[in-house]
Amino acid sequence: MIKKYLGLISILFIFTCGVSACSAEGSEGEGQLQNTSQRNQASISSENDDESHEPTGYTDGGIQQPMIYYDGRLYALESNLGHFGQQELEEKIKNLGLVRLRLTVDELNYQWPSKNLEASRINVDTLVYLDKGINILYALLENKALYQLRPYEGDLYQLDAK
Repeated sequence: MIKKYLGLISILFIFTCGVSACSAEGSEGEGQLQNTSQRNQASISSENDDESHEPTGYTDGGIQQPMIYYDGRLYALESNLGHFGQQELEEKIKNLGLVRLRLTVDELNYQWPSKNLEASRINVDTLVYLDKGINILYALLENKALYQLRPYEGDLYQLDAK
């Protein structure tokens, strides 16, 4: 009878050690990913400390984020709402109450867009929508991703294209 209990306890002990090892290994791996991410973020931050207007990492001296000029103001890319099939996209646009504007007409990466539907870091012929109620633009990129752009509040810094 004691042998039976010792055998059962041994099996439980081995099982518990195995599960603990897997958990520790997963945690360690997650920690390594987190540490790598923190190191990458630190190196990006230190590179950008000198150039506060270069948060995206473009090193060509041009505009540092995707933007579209419309109706007297610049709009900067804020978030990706997702990738959509045609029917899903139509439903999303309808649910958001968006009005289709036109396609972007030019891509200017080394001077600030200043005419309706000129863009920086966004390809020519990108479809643009407007939410009139809250004054936000949406851009449908080539990969069927819908992006939201909000009014740009930053300064128009000097561009020094290389």
